[in-house]
Parts: sequence; structure tokens; C-alpha cells
Amino acid sequence: MSHDDANAMPARANVTLGRFARFEAETCSIIERSAIDCGANLARTGVVAMRTSILIVDDSDVTRRVLATRLTEGGADVVCASSVKDALAVDATTITSAIVDVDLAGDDGISLADVLVDRNPHLRLALFTATSPSPEGHDEHTTFRKPDQIDHVIAWALEKS
Repeated sequence: MSHDDANAMPARANVTLGRFARFEAETCSIIERSAIDCGANLARTGVVAMRTSILIVDDSDVTRRVLATRLTEGGADVVCASSVKDALAVDATTITSAIVDVDLAGDDGISLADVLVDRNPHLRLALFTATSPSPEGHDEHTTFRKPDQIDHVIAWALEKS
């Protein structure tokens, strides 16, 4: 490796980090604009729109951001939670679908899924897991594998029930 190649490597790394930072800023901006637009429309009309409202429960910031961005771009209202505690603070009757990580750090996503369905029997619920294709005893929930089936879980969530 020449001296010039060695000096170019940090520059390439900085370009990559810069692109990631721009992606992250754009993602946050899209989510914020969507929330502002939705709130303004509701305040102006006083009518609750029949939009898909999706709860994403995942302890991975990256997974939550990717899902939230793609679902918002697909026309859904999105609420994110990083823990069972945060998810339980959401009024389950206000959401139409939920995507729940099975392996939440220190928490049980399957038990959370059961509680959410108890609170809203019409809730469409999908389990999202990196460890098992179908958590034992929970065949009634649609299950998607991380990260391979991220496009599938997005398509499922945007389907009208």
C-alpha cells in the first residue's frame, strides 16, 4: 500500500460516516414532517383520518428508524417504542397494527404481544425475530425473520386489514 493510499483511507471513512449522518438526519426529518403534517391535518379538520397506525416495538434504534421511515413513506402513522414499558404506555386502541421484536433487551416481546392483543382484539400483530422463525406456542401471530424479511414485514404492515 502506498503512502497516498494510506492517507486516502481515513478520508473514505469520513465520507462514509458523513453519508450515514446525512441519512440519519433525513430519516429523522421525514418522521418529524410526517408527525407535524398529520397533527396539522387533524387540528384543521377536526376529523380523525382512517390511516393505518402502526406501533413498532424494537430495542434496536436502527431497526426502529428503518421501519418508521419506510412505513411513514408508505402513508402510515407510526409510533415507536424501545421497551415493553414504553409500548404499554401507548393506547392500544389507537393502533391498527403492531410489529413487536421477540427478543427485547431484558424484556419479553411475546408477553407484550399478548397484552397488546388483549387490549385491542382487532389489532393485527406481527412478531419480528432474529432468533427463531416461529416462537413456540404463538402460531396465531404472523412472524417475520430479521433482517431478511424486513420488506415483507413492511408490506404486511401497510396492508389494509
